[in-house]
Amino acid sequence: MPERALQAVIIPDEDKSLESLVRNIEAAHRLGIEKIIADPVLDPVGHNITESVVRYYEFHRLYPQVPVFLGVGNVTELMDVDSIGVNAALCGIGVEIGAGILSPPNSATRHRVPLWNLKGLRR
Repeated sequence: MPERALQAVIIPDEDKSLESLVRNIEAAHRLGIEKIIADPVLDPVGHNITESVVRYYEFHRLYPQVPVFLGVGNVTELMDVDSIGVNAALCGIGVEIGAGILSPPNSATRHRVPLWNLKGLRR
């Protein structure tokens, strides 16, 4: 049986700093994890969303070769507004900050948006 490469989604420490995300990625490489996806963590509106978007942008600018995960659930699930419009806006932001993987919310029934919907918005 062929050996499979280790893979992981890497997040920053509790402080959510760019520096801790980079440290964690470097530690994962030292442990032999070859395939890495970075998740700088998107914070909800009212809880430093702007800082988190800047963190995504800065990470992608410094490490364009590392795939970036953007989980939009932290924003969509905590807003009582049109989730399709919010996802469209987040998708546009995701494109600009280099996110290659967009993940919709999956726990709140009223905000559930299929992944294909986000894929369509990204094109």
